[in-house]
Amino acid sequence: MITPQQERLVLENIKLIGLVIKRYHFQYNDLNLSYLDLFSIGKIGLIEGVRNFDPAKGYKISTFLCKCIKNEIANYMRMCHAQKRRPIGGKDLSLDQEIYSDKDTVALEYYVAKTDFLCFDEQLVQAELYEALFREISKLDDFHREIICHSFSLFSYSHMTQGELAQKFGVKQPFISKEYHRCLKILKENLREFL
Repeated sequence: MITPQQERLVLENIKLIGLVIKRYHFQYNDLNLSYLDLFSIGKIGLIEGVRNFDPAKGYKISTFLCKCIKNEIANYMRMCHAQKRRPIGGKDLSLDQEIYSDKDTVALEYYVAKTDFLCFDEQLVQAELYEALFREISKLDDFHREIICHSFSLFSYSHMTQGELAQKFGVKQPFISKEYHRCLKILKENLREFL
């Protein structure tokens, strides 16, 4: 429930949702969400922002609300992308995520997939790459190792989204995202010799 004063703030700032959708190009999304869908999701962020706004922290209310709206839409889209990776059979398709952002793009699946149709030389190379990946992930501290292993369902870890990991560790989802990308950067540098 929101108070009448909070309801008035929501109505006064409702136009911020359209501004955020346009400014951050959410209307051009690969999930085919309509403008009304995005507006509805943004309204949830607006209401949460009004509830959590604290003028003592020195933020302008419009700046704070824009951030809340943007985060709500981005989190919803992130959740939808995570759902799209899960096929009807229930098995997570998380190994197809790329760990290289430059022209030499490699998926973690390349390192960990066991394929019988490779020739003997290729199987040896892949086994060496698998060992290198295992070695590099083992060098990470427990927190970062869990982020990577849960994100890609590696080494008997169950798949967890960044939101679920944030809940598990008691931190915010953007922090998990930042640490996730930092780990991938470390793996990228340490595995570059195998390309």
